[in-house]
Amino acid sequence: MDLATVCGLAGALCVVLLAVFLGGEPGLFLDLPSLLLVLGGTAFVVMTRFGIAPLGGALGVAAQAFLRRPDDPQRVIARLLELAGLTRHGGLLALKNQATSNRFMAEGLRLVAEGHDPEVLRQMLENDRLLALERHEWGQRIFIAIAEVAPAMGLIGTLVGLVQMLGNLEDPRAIGQGMAIALLATLYGALLAHLICHPVAEKLALRAAQQSLMQSLVMDGLLAIQAGQSPRIMQDALQRYLPEGQRRAVPA
Repeated sequence: MDLATVCGLAGALCVVLLAVFLGGEPGLFLDLPSLLLVLGGTAFVVMTRFGIAPLGGALGVAAQAFLRRPDDPQRVIARLLELAGLTRHGGLLALKNQATSNRFMAEGLRLVAEGHDPEVLRQMLENDRLLALERHEWGQRIFIAIAEVAPAMGLIGTLVGLVQMLGNLEDPRAIGQGMAIALLATLYGALLAHLICHPVAEKLALRAAQQSLMQSLVMDGLLAIQAGQSPRIMQDALQRYLPEGQRRAVPA
């Protein structure tokens, strides 16, 4: 689980809730019509733009951003070097039953063990990398769309509340209810957009870049293993993916 993402969102929500409770009446900030208008209206507008399946897919991609941390590139490089050492003794077939938690690497190991041509291997893995990148980009676009629509639905709720308030000036209770819808709809829209959707969209962009870089690293490592490169040469090449401060000197 990515604690930074979870703690960041939970902390931001806690700060808002703390301000609400310290202010006096928490019940004043709960209004079901405003909540239905913002959440329901936003969901249906985004569904109209993208469809049901992409919306569900975006939620699944976002869940991965919360539940999974990116692989450590140093550990991935170490694993690739270990696999390179195995193939020098047992050949490419030694890769067939090697277990790994990295699904991209597992698929690549299967393809290498089956003896696919290097160009075919590169093309298949590159297609997987680009498709994964596209899924993250679609998830990012959908959450950005939610962040755009939610404040607009909040504004619509504000206008609805003002109309109700102005149409019932003689009834003090109706004025209060209309003002609540007017203010709370705007609040709900702003919270949904800036406290949840924008941060999630930025996290998806970061995850997409990290995953794409990691998959490029794995692809280069597997091709090097298939070509029979020595672990020393592989290490020198694969460490180019690391920041300079994390690179280790390769023994001569």
